[in-house]
Amino acid sequence: MSICHFSILAHMKLRSLAGRILMGGTPLKIHHRPNNHAERRRSEYPDLGDQLDAVYKLARHMQERGQQLPPDVEQWVAQCRAVKEKYPAA
Repeated sequence: MSICHFSILAHMKLRSLAGRILMGGTPLKIHHRPNNHAERRRSEYPDLGDQLDAVYKLARHMQERGQQLPPDVEQWVAQCRAVKEKYPAA
């Protein structure tokens, strides 16, 4: 078999494979395993509610020590405090 003949056969097989993939032949499955730091971190971080509670406690601590907080943070702390007072922990 000449190199030219081999090249033609290889080209035909590749076209056939491409045709089956594009025309709904044997489906090609791609398995993707997330390998980025954001996914791995997200799975190991504490619950979002626990994180927000810790931030609330820090902001309250700063307020109690006389630290001036930005107005939007003061409003958020006041809203959280009202909810906590409305539904106290048992």
